[in-house]
Amino acid sequence: GINKKKEVVGFSQTANGLSYHAFVTDPGGLNMRDVGVPGDFVMAKRINNKGTIVGIYSSTWADPQRAFVADRLGRYSDLSILTNLGSNRFLSDASALNDDGQIVATSNDWRCYLLTPADR
Repeated sequence: GINKKKEVVGFSQTANGLSYHAFVTDPGGLNMRDVGVPGDFVMAKRINNKGTIVGIYSSTWADPQRAFVADRLGRYSDLSILTNLGSNRFLSDASALNDDGQIVATSNDWRCYLLTPADR
């Protein structure tokens, strides 16, 4: 993903080849650094013009994929913790967001959600 400031997000394999970590760059695509979401597989998919990042992560290769929201400073949250989907359901993918902070996410039972921040 890329925003108007040309900050880029994505994922890359670690040097030991055992995991993938999400990255974000400075404006203009320079100085790639880790987003800070822990896990063996972490993929940043989108970044809005305010620097909010969404994507997916798995703590280990055996764990299910989960959706996250993060900022450039390494603060992140599992989106399922911020929502109330009921038992046995969780957000497994965050695929888009806008500059108002609204996030498009999908749950493990293939339902689609539009998440809107409470302060909006």
